[in-house]
Amino acid sequence: MPINKLQLITPGTTLTSAGAQSGVSVSNITGDFTVKIYVSALLANMRVAVEETVNSFSTVGQLWVQNLQGPVPIEGVLLSFAGRRESAGTTVVGEANSQLRVNVQELNSYVPSVTLSAWVEY
Repeated sequence: MPINKLQLITPGTTLTSAGAQSGVSVSNITGDFTVKIYVSALLANMRVAVEETVNSFSTVGQLWVQNLQGPVPIEGVLLSFAGRRESAGTTVVGEANSQLRVNVQELNSYVPSVTLSAWVEY
């Protein structure tokens, strides 16, 4: 079975401050899924969360939070979270109007910069 890939962030996005990115619809995901974040450049210390909602982020749930200490190696770092839609009550992925977004909650350094890509495989 082929893997579908849904971008959460434009590949190679560079952020220079903490903040939430735009949400992406995940209402069509009905089974297992994996959220992946590839950090290709990081000099700072970072805390990144994958957040979910069914109401345009008026109410936000945290699906996954990860701390990462920079600098990252030249080949980058791949972070991964596996989820299952069938696990009732653990995620809103697959529900009507559900969205995921990446939120860089902290970016601490004298050079606050991170370059990353994020996607969902299902």
